[in-house]
Amino acid sequence: MIRKIRGWIKDKAGVSPIIAIILMVAITVVLAATIYVWVSGMGKSGSAAPSLSLVQYTKGNNYVVYLVSGVSESIDIDDLSALVGTSSASITLDSDQNSNGMVDARDYVNITLSSGTIPVGDSITIIHKPSGTVIFNAKVK
Repeated sequence: MIRKIRGWIKDKAGVSPIIAIILMVAITVVLAATIYVWVSGMGKSGSAAPSLSLVQYTKGNNYVVYLVSGVSESIDIDDLSALVGTSSASITLDSDQNSNGMVDARDYVNITLSSGTIPVGDSITIIHKPSGTVIFNAKVK
């Protein structure tokens, strides 16, 4: 039995050195391509969300006005959406103070519900649409 195994092992020829080199190069190329695709995808995360700091300025029945106390970069007002609780609300800039449509420090941001009232304690959420990130969330005072 052992003699059969030894004979079988002796009779088996290995892979040709040329084929072995071709296989190693092919495996290396595929592995390098896979790592390149994986790593290059990590660097791209879409639009980075700016930071936004707001302080509540005033409140009416269906609106809240916030003063922008800080912003990492100017933000186009059209890139923002607002929620009051779970209801969609309009978000605008004070037109008397700002005419360029960009949210900057010391601007006033108006959040208005088209119908209904905004109760004290309800949450206001502002979302940066290009990145899909919540950049402000606070309770109405």
